Amino acid sequence: MPKDIIELVSKRLNIFKLRSKIFITSSNKKLQITAIWGKEIEIGVGKIAMINDLTIIRDSDCPTYGPRALIICEKKIIEEFEKSYTNSNNSINSLTLKESEFWSGNVWIGKNHSESFIPQTLNLDLNGSISFSKGCYPGQEVVARTHYLGKVKKRVLLSQVEYNNENKMNIIIGEKVYLENYSDNSLSEIGEVVDFTSTTSDKTTGHLKFLLLFQCKVNELPSDKTTYKFRLGSTAGVKLDLLDLPYTVLESNEISK
Repeated sequence: MPKDIIELVSKRLNIFKLRSKIFITSSNKKLQITAIWGKEIEIGVGKIAMINDLTIIRDSDCPTYGPRALIICEKKIIEEFEKSYTNSNNSINSLTLKESEFWSGNVWIGKNHSESFIPQTLNLDLNGSISFSKGCYPGQEVVARTHYLGKVKKRVLLSQVEYNNENKMNIIIGEKVYLENYSDNSLSEIGEVVDFTSTTSDKTTGHLKFLLLFQCKVNELPSDKTTYKFRLGSTAGVKLDLLDLPYTVLESNEISK
């Protein structure tokens, strides 16, 4: 998890361990998390495997990338692991720590995000991260009521934007996202950035690409997706291009994959 929230989460978890013989501490190792996918991943979904100094956590299959998993280990080990697969016939691709959150379509919860959302507004009900049949937990009433009786008014969407000398941007967490409606030429605030990362430069244009996860008021979007665009930072900001989320299709009254 992000370093700035380790102490907070550790204190919270220690409240619930009761008489269990477990110890919750921060690792003194410089660990890295890397996302991988490919047909050669043979670990069962939801299982954890320890292979030498690698901790491999098998995620659910992705409609876009197929079988996938997360690897946690020291940085030098993952570099050797990636090199060995690059030189082999295995069709496994890997992403860096910051890119892995977009590979899964999830937001990493940091100090600034803590206790700011309910699970559904971060799409956790769409990617299998929350159960509606298990026992009680703090906030269960609100979460269950939204699931069974209400409609989710906000969702996280994945988008992409290019950066170049003519298209300068100042992307920050909390940056406002606006909706440009072509049908009535209106502009309105529709959401805000909850996470972002830069990717490698486009080899054709040389432009640096950014991937953004932004929370959007999906209940206020026009039904025809061809009639509007998202803009970043201001009503005259750069346009955001939506990308497919790598998990369950959103509900019919929301943005679909």
